[in-house]
Amino acid sequence: MTPLQLVLAFFPPDLRPAYLLALVQPVAETVGLAFGAMFLAFCLSLPLGVIAALNLRGARGLLLALGALRAVPDLTLAILCVILFGVGPGAGLAALVIYYAAGTAKMFADLLRTAPQAPLRALRAAGASRLQTALFGLLPLKRADLLAFGAYEFECALRASVIVGAVGGGGLGAELMGALSAMDFHRAATLILALVLLAAVFDALAHRLRRRPRWLLALAPLGLAAAVAYAPRLVSLEHAAHVVAEMWPPELPPDGWAALPQRVVETIWMAGAGTGGAVAAALALGAAGALLGSRFQASAESLADAAITRAIVEGRGEQTERSRILDVARGSRWPSRYSARTLAHPHLERWRGREAELATSAEARADYDADVARGAIPPVPVWAGEAIDLITDRPPAAVLLAALAAQAEMALARAGRR
Repeated sequence: MTPLQLVLAFFPPDLRPAYLLALVQPVAETVGLAFGAMFLAFCLSLPLGVIAALNLRGARGLLLALGALRAVPDLTLAILCVILFGVGPGAGLAALVIYYAAGTAKMFADLLRTAPQAPLRALRAAGASRLQTALFGLLPLKRADLLAFGAYEFECALRASVIVGAVGGGGLGAELMGALSAMDFHRAATLILALVLLAAVFDALAHRLRRRPRWLLALAPLGLAAAVAYAPRLVSLEHAAHVVAEMWPPELPPDGWAALPQRVVETIWMAGAGTGGAVAAALALGAAGALLGSRFQASAESLADAAITRAIVEGRGEQTERSRILDVARGSRWPSRYSARTLAHPHLERWRGREAELATSAEARADYDADVARGAIPPVPVWAGEAIDLITDRPPAAVLLAALAAQAEMALARAGRR
């Protein structure tokens, strides 16, 4: 079969009503796995993150254990959970809970460590215990960051719930693997379309969660219900013990030990090259400048006018526009090949599509200056990127840097496991 014939074998998708109705259950399993797993993961990771952040007894061992669990890819965890709990959504739920509880706890600990120390010292000076300091100082101070990162992890879990299904964890992933194994390409095409549609819905939901992280709390009852519905029903301890016993002690053939250093170097290289390539692509597309520049304009230390900061926090990506109109109208000497993205502006509406006329108009600059003088428009345009949907508050710059570092560490860790 040629590549073209293979592609054509997927068309047309199987869109019979009976088959589409049969997909309701695996779709519900996929969504339920994500909601249930992240509910349990958050319940575990928050106290673990507090213990690590406060450096309580056992915190060092806890961090080592979390790091060890984070090093295991989610697919590997799913396979091990299938061995322990059997094929089905229970194994997928367990794998996701372990994977995301470990990763989220480590990130929560890193974020909590960046909390301002003055309020915490004041609580301790007033006689507050460590638990009271955490409940009434640490967590309220970092609530916004914890919710924002939690929304990001929820988005990742929605996608991972499909991946774990491919190795027997239930949901659409299991259905897709079954269709491909049976070479039923028409049904496989339908499942792929369902995954694309589900991903679009997940993206929209994740977008709302990043914009309003407190919605995560409203999803808690749904997460609890999903966790109960898809909890493992069967634990095969005897079989699991037998499999683990066969895996121990670890061993490799002589040629495997000889090839191990090369595999380690390849893994590190793929992690660095893959992440570096992604960063380079983001820079080329302007994402870093749009997101980081706008983000730091809305920090506590920003010297930008309060009205500009407020506009960024309240603005939306679809309200921005890339254009040179405002540079021309203000008489700016900024190089013409570097256009800028700004929030909506009256002069954008007035001169859109008439840039050539604006450049030669002697009255345009006078009109702009007159509007500024009477307060009709701000003195400086609000430069903002499409990513301002992610900006909902004005944290200190130190908090932003800590969050960036934590997210970069997580991205590198995930790239290393691929």
